[in-house]
Amino acid sequence: MHKVLENFIARYFEKKLMPGIRKKYREMEEKYGASGAGDGELGKDYYVNSFGFQTEFMMRYMTIAFGIVCLFLVATAFRIGGDAWNGAGIFGVFFGICLILWGICRIRRGYIVYNTRWISVSRGGHWADETMDRLSGISVTGNLTLTFGIEKNMARKISIPLEGGQYMDFTRFLEKNFSQVIAAIPEKVYARAKRKHGSSWGNQM
Repeated sequence: MHKVLENFIARYFEKKLMPGIRKKYREMEEKYGASGAGDGELGKDYYVNSFGFQTEFMMRYMTIAFGIVCLFLVATAFRIGGDAWNGAGIFGVFFGICLILWGICRIRRGYIVYNTRWISVSRGGHWADETMDRLSGISVTGNLTLTFGIEKNMARKISIPLEGGQYMDFTRFLEKNFSQVIAAIPEKVYARAKRKHGSSWGNQM
């Protein structure tokens, strides 16, 4: 089931989201320039990592399932009445809860497009852009959080809730290209974060 869901989301990602990602890359390239390394995925000049898509898709189909059951029970209640409305009402509540949770998951899902020159984070349809030469700190307690800039009033923090393989891919990129920033994280804290986030698959693409 896990593998089927991963494959489905990968196809959805390629068909529905990659055109927008490529457009964003062109905008970032025009604004900040390309890294020129060509060492991204499949030789591209950028990488993509995502978060929240498996959770959102699971909630989507759970909502659809409860919705179908609800419609069936309502139709049955119209025919026989009585206590059948109680069952329809209970499933209606579950359907409403699933609908709310699905909406929250949809808002929280997102992805990052990045290379050694810049990073762009999309979450809930909103983009946050930064240049990697301003990267000054990384926090791994809770979500992965990047700090850009060193001025107290000008520093900007961007939270990236990556999990599983997506988390590991991004941290390996940081280790390779921004080792001095990674080195500032206490070794035990960093190891614990990688065990925690690297073992989860719930929010991967």
